[in-house]
This record gives sequence, structure tokens and C-alpha cells, in this order.
Amino acid sequence: LGMPPWKVRKAQGQVRSWRPEAIAGAVALTAQLNADVKGASPDPAYALERAVLLLCAAHGTR
Repeated sequence: LGMPPWKVRKAQGQVRSWRPEAIAGAVALTAQLNADVKGASPDPAYALERAVLLLCAAHGTR
């Protein structure tokens, strides 16, 4: 993974509370956010705010 063992353990602990579908959605949302803040969106600040809300909602669903 290219990460120190302690970072791998920390990431494994954090991901346990996420469903696989939610992780996939979060990765896609992060890719879209990356494009939005680099010019694809007319309002990067709103794109960031929206992404945070959607990520929180994705994590909260079970």
C-alpha cells in the first residue's frame, strides 16, 4: 500500500463502519469534488460544502 503499518491499521479501523457501496460512492464523490474545485464547478466552495454533506449522509446510512 505504500503506507507505514500504523497508518494501515488506522485506516482499517476507520473503514469498518462503512458499507462497501458507501465507500464506492465516496470515492466517486471525491473524484467529482476534485474536478469541481479545479474549475469544473462555477462555485468550488459550494461543491465542497455539498460533498461534505453527501459524504456524511453516505457514512450514516446502513
